[in-house]
Amino acid sequence: MEITERLEAGATFAEILEMPPAVRELIAGVASAALEAGRVDEAERVLEGLIAIHPRDPTSWALLARAHLRTGKALAALFAAEVGRQLAPADPSVRLAHAEVRLASTDGRGQAIEELRGLRAAEGGVGARATVLLEALGEGRGA
Repeated sequence: MEITERLEAGATFAEILEMPPAVRELIAGVASAALEAGRVDEAERVLEGLIAIHPRDPTSWALLARAHLRTGKALAALFAAEVGRQLAPADPSVRLAHAEVRLASTDGRGQAIEELRGLRAAEGGVGARATVLLEALGEGRGA
């Protein structure tokens, strides 16, 4: 099957290029490290490229939402968070990114707080981050 036919049939570039999941995870890890190191512009470029090749990866969309949020691109952040949420509505890290973006919007704060409350019990960094955000919002452990 020709590349054009595969694209028209819905194949992603990652599928056409036969990109192993480990490569995608490595690239996402590089972008995440850049984001944490404050190299947000670099993280945005890497994530936009990764999403162009692998548009069905909810983790990349969630990371891109965080990067856009840090650069003040609220609408782009909301779009990326919504796409990630549509792709993986139950994924705790995607839900956390979505809640963080909603916190920054004027009309999404209440929903974001409810989402964070639901994530408080999540394992690892997601639960810890949700708890810290809730406490910063004055929504202590008992709220």
